[in-house]
Amino acid sequence: MNMPFAYMMTCSETSLGDFAAATLNRLAEEKKARREIDDRIAELEGTAQLVEWLRTRTHERTLLLSMDFPQHAFKFIGGGSAERLAIAGPLRGHRADAAQQA
Repeated sequence: MNMPFAYMMTCSETSLGDFAAATLNRLAEEKKARREIDDRIAELEGTAQLVEWLRTRTHERTLLLSMDFPQHAFKFIGGGSAERLAIAGPLRGHRADAAQQA
């Protein structure tokens, strides 16, 4: 608290209102900053999970590299939402297709 309690009890209504508005503004800014950090953490966690998934599944990695994806298909690795990182489902289908073709 930036304002001493004794001063808050004796200051004018205008000063107290200004302090309340400034406090609420600062709170909103801090919450926004926290959301931005949470978003960055989610992106990094998703990227780390994708990297680990690819590292431990060489067959799927080879399959992905052999597919003709437009370059922007992998843009999410550098940023974006974690939901776009859920590629395990579609690859299972490709693996089944590849096994049927073999």
